Amino acid sequence: MSFDVKAKVEELVGKVQKDPATLKDFQDDPIKTVEKLLGVDLPDEQLQPLVAGIKAKLAAAATVRAAALAEEPRKKGLFFWLKGR
Repeated sequence: MSFDVKAKVEELVGKVQKDPATLKDFQDDPIKTVEKLLGVDLPDEQLQPLVAGIKAKLAAAATVRAAALAEEPRKKGLFFWLKGR
């Protein structure tokens, strides 16, 4: 089985992010979830690069969302402060 790991990580991240149940399954048992999403049963050591890539992408996305949420009150505060002047 040969495939582009980076492309497969992107594909699987999309699937995991799209479905809350799949995200929970991935958090509980990432290897089993990746096998289910791929539709193949592979040795754990072959799936580790995919799992690591998916975890990294999910963590990066969470960091971006958290930063955006943290910035939102500042924007509102500045807007309302300027509006009141």
